Amino acid sequence: MKLVTDLFNGIIEINEDKVTMLVIENKKTFLQFIYQMYLGINGNDVDLILSEDGKEIKLSKTGELVTSIVPFDINEKRLLTAVLNALDKEAMDDLNHMTSMELLADIEKYIYRMSESLPLNIDTSLSFAALLKAAGIKFIDDSLSELEKIFNYMLATNEMLGKKLFAFVNLRTYFDTEEILPFIDTVTKHKLHLLLIDSLDHGIIKGVNNYIVDKDLCLI
Repeated sequence: MKLVTDLFNGIIEINEDKVTMLVIENKKTFLQFIYQMYLGINGNDVDLILSEDGKEIKLSKTGELVTSIVPFDINEKRLLTAVLNALDKEAMDDLNHMTSMELLADIEKYIYRMSESLPLNIDTSLSFAALLKAAGIKFIDDSLSELEKIFNYMLATNEMLGKKLFAFVNLRTYFDTEEILPFIDTVTKHKLHLLLIDSLDHGIIKGVNNYIVDKDLCLI
């Protein structure tokens, strides 16, 4: 992938086999770049062009921007909704449809039996989607480190929502280089596009695409 912006000259390469680190030292430009990313990912027209193999890609379809790192919550509503929709679809496919309908029928019969002595009106339109929602399904993250949560979020978002590009703001501010290196290795092994955007230079890491936009807006 290639990312181009009017805010500074140059092309940012973002590859699945190599993490990209972008340091923007000019504070005003840093803020503008993050805001442009935010607007683009939310479907607005912006002065950022993302392309792959010479074809422009909409940021809203392929990109994720994460600005809040600690605490990191993988169980956001949008992602959980996608998980529930996927499970509901699987429950209603040719392989599982009969079993699912039999289960719903058994639950309805049980509810009727439990309430038959009471003057109650019962909604019989019980769906498997409602059953899944009532189950309180969430990702397990109790024993995970913050970087493990972030990686699991990336995997789930890629699989459930089809997102390929993940941009994190000031991630290196929260973690030492020794913690970041295994994270980078894991991300590249799973061929996810990772863009780390920082306002401060935390040092160059070998084996990644390192870009610096200095205070004069020159791309180094």
